[in-house]
Amino acid sequence: IKGVGSSAVEHFVQERRENGPFSGIFDFTTRVDLRTCNRKMLESLIGAGAFDELHGNRAQLLESLEDALSYGARMQEEKSRNQTSLFGGGDDLQSRQESEPKLRDVPAWSNMEKLKRERELIGFFLSGHPLDRFRDDVALFCSHNLGEEGLKGLEERASVTCAGIITAARHIRDKKGRPIAFLSMEDEKGSNEVLVFSDAYDKSMNLLHVDNVVVVEGNVTVRDGTPKIIARQFDRIENLREKHQGAIRLCLNMATDKLEDSQLDELAVLFDQNRGQTNVHMVVRSKKEKPIRMKVRKFVIDPNDNLLKETRRLIGKHNVWLEKRSDEA
Repeated sequence: IKGVGSSAVEHFVQERRENGPFSGIFDFTTRVDLRTCNRKMLESLIGAGAFDELHGNRAQLLESLEDALSYGARMQEEKSRNQTSLFGGGDDLQSRQESEPKLRDVPAWSNMEKLKRERELIGFFLSGHPLDRFRDDVALFCSHNLGEEGLKGLEERASVTCAGIITAARHIRDKKGRPIAFLSMEDEKGSNEVLVFSDAYDKSMNLLHVDNVVVVEGNVTVRDGTPKIIARQFDRIENLREKHQGAIRLCLNMATDKLEDSQLDELAVLFDQNRGQTNVHMVVRSKKEKPIRMKVRKFVIDPNDNLLKETRRLIGKHNVWLEKRSDEA
């Protein structure tokens, strides 16, 4: 973790081994050497998620850090004087917990803010990935991943569509004075360089910034031995499902022996509340008959995140998916 030295970590581990697990941020600042663990180091530990098992709200911890440091310093000073706190007696855990300040009430960071700080401090995303919430869209709209093997073996000028977060962006001008960019894009499999020449730059300049999660359509170039993507166009990944509602369909795997009428009623209400342009297909399975695929003509839905979440809750995560429509669908 950036800003956290190995000697400090050894000190934390030794204290935990000798005196038991830490119960929270105030217990931590009471027990560790605050000359070794300063404010900057604690900020890094919080931002990287080191206290998540004790307090899940990292923003709340960071906002309460000054209180924690002051409390820890006061408790350590009292202990060194062999005195007791005004708020309780003795140096036992219970009395210290009773005298601890309250954590300040602040909203939690967004998932993107949390992941961004992890990457800054650790060098990679730890608790998740910015693409996690877009798994359906990546599976539906992307042809390749950005990992080392993702573009390997493709021919020169092969067409690809990839999703990722922009982790670096260098904006310059070419010999004719036109703006171009060199991007690094990363997904869960790895990262790759994306070259954005003037035509694509002009169409997508507002998207070409660090921390944007985008989909790039382009062509592979392997001239220097390492695959890179020459971009044709970009889009925000969260826009794709809405844009292409009419070109996709929602598929449901329905086992007749496991479904109840109440589940079907809830599905009907859910679909009625989320009307759009996407057809619904069911694959009906029974123990005695072969699976039958049928189109649900009564509903044309908006396949938004909430609809997918609720449908999966009703009939199972793996029984719900999106796919591109064929011409006859």
